Amino acid sequence: MLSSSRIVFAEDLGDASPWRPDAIEGDRREGADRRATPERRADAKPAAPTYEDGLRDGYARGLEEALLQGRQARQAEIEAIARRGDALVAALTEQLAALQASLAGDITQLGVEIARSAFGAALRVRDDAVVPAVNAALAAIVDDRARPILRVHPDDALLLSEQLGPLLEARGAQLVPDDAVLPGGCRVETPRQAVDATVQTRWRKALAALDHDDTWIEA
Repeated sequence: MLSSSRIVFAEDLGDASPWRPDAIEGDRREGADRRATPERRADAKPAAPTYEDGLRDGYARGLEEALLQGRQARQAEIEAIARRGDALVAALTEQLAALQASLAGDITQLGVEIARSAFGAALRVRDDAVVPAVNAALAAIVDDRARPILRVHPDDALLLSEQLGPLLEARGAQLVPDDAVLPGGCRVETPRQAVDATVQTRWRKALAALDHDDTWIEA
């Protein structure tokens, strides 16, 4: 058997470590672990959810559902308030329109009564109130050659003869006193035309312009 008498010093070994019997077994286990790791990873199953995981998921779902229900409830409440507001506005608008119509009617009627009193007073105070009515009625006769019949109240007949004598003569008008005609008014008649300028008719026409209907009552 050959033997060597060469002496090996520690500084010649460098990074070498002393040999141990369990080093071989350790290397064998590490190699086996490295070889077995891919298979174990392939066969590994996801970890089962824990109780805490279930609590966390349930809380998250419950919170989301609660928020959704809260938003839906708020939206429904807002829509209900809006509908009640619209109904209230519509009711108030209708009541206001009815009130305005009622007030307008009352004001119009009051104006009619005042106008009637003023008109009646003017007819009584002004003896010549019939003159403008006769002038307008004669001007409305289209046929200048026609000889109109002028019907007036007996009290107005003398006044017209004095103030409109030349005009009546020029038109060939015949003045006829008529108790059926109220003072201040007249009727003009020709074979083809008639003009009603009585107080009652003029009063109705004046009110028609105000979309109001009323009969003349002498005030």
